[in-house]
Amino acid sequence: MRNRLSAILAAVVICSLFLTACPPPAKPTPSEPAQQPQATPQPAAPQPTATEPPPAAPKVLRIAFPQEPDSLNPYYTTMWFAVMLGPLYL
Repeated sequence: MRNRLSAILAAVVICSLFLTACPPPAKPTPSEPAQQPQATPQPAAPQPTATEPPPAAPKVLRIAFPQEPDSLNPYYTTMWFAVMLGPLYL
């Protein structure tokens, strides 16, 4: 009885994983009505050439640990997470 219950529970868990991993495709939202093309096309303005590239966006690195270090002093801790934080602030 216990093995059968375990097998059914495992099958339910696996099915739920498949169903959540493969959601149905999103329905397209109705957009604005299509605009009618103009009868007289306007000439395109020449694109100015950039002399300098635009500034790059700042990049952010976030580090998450599953535990909070007991001490930030690497000499007084036995936690691996505290030792790994050392090079970030020392």
